Amino acid sequence: MAHTSEKALNALLAQALEWRHPRWKVNAEQSGVLAGQLGRAPDIVITPSGGEAGSPVLIETEYEPAGTVDSDACARLGSALAKSGYVVEHVVALRMPIRLADVSPADLPDEIAKAEFGYRLISARGEAEPVRFPPEGWIQGTVDDLAGFCERIALNEHLLDSAVALLEERITMAASGLRTALTPNREAVLELIAETLHQAEDHQTVCMGVAIIANALLFQTTIAGSRHTLSDGSEYIVTAGGGFGLRNRDAAHCRLSADHGPGPPRRIKRRRLASEDDGTVNDRRGHNARRGASDRHPAFVSLPGIHF
Repeated sequence: MAHTSEKALNALLAQALEWRHPRWKVNAEQSGVLAGQLGRAPDIVITPSGGEAGSPVLIETEYEPAGTVDSDACARLGSALAKSGYVVEHVVALRMPIRLADVSPADLPDEIAKAEFGYRLISARGEAEPVRFPPEGWIQGTVDDLAGFCERIALNEHLLDSAVALLEERITMAASGLRTALTPNREAVLELIAETLHQAEDHQTVCMGVAIIANALLFQTTIAGSRHTLSDGSEYIVTAGGGFGLRNRDAAHCRLSADHGPGPPRRIKRRRLASEDDGTVNDRRGHNARRGASDRHPAFVSLPGIHF
């Protein structure tokens, strides 16, 4: 009967985790990861990429009963990553089901997806002794649960604080620019914003409006480029502008606009794409999409130089 080593299973588990989070780079048994410890390769290292505001996550693994995985994880605390200098504050100790050792290599990926693992978080941030979560026992979960657990661990509080401060600063800048652009000739727009938000007309109210726009922008930017397949086999691609490009057997290229805010689309309205003769696009109200946004709606104001 085949016996899969822990190193081989770590490599497959790393692939499974990376597949579940495309913005992660996941390596298994890679030497030279820890500064000054060329011969001590962590079992699995998750590194957020693509602009993710996260910290690397180390995972130490062992087949059940995993008598030494806890101490192995504790030994990684305080180590520094060779490339970034990041000091390891959290390590996941992972117990792998012993039955996976006897699964044939061809069946292992499917069995890993179905298996239940035991894991706990071990942390050290100035404490005399490492802190364990949960304090007793193990969390039981699938590789999907483990991926979600690691995603939360990877959130770097220092980076998040900096990002929040930057977002607040830019929202304030945009709100100030909007008030300046609308004063004195378009003050009615400011009153309309306040009425819509059920607030008094002041700077804070404009900040609220800008924050709503920023939230929608960040959401659409996050999902831009993602592909989805519908039940009839059609495929649509979410565009950076928040629209959808649809491709199926009956229509070559259609553009869709979603009538929704952040969250799953609730209702989708089809509109005609560019015609072959003049390249214009007409929406359902008959407006020519070639014109600028400020021409179509008098309340639209461009704020050059302000970016989120």
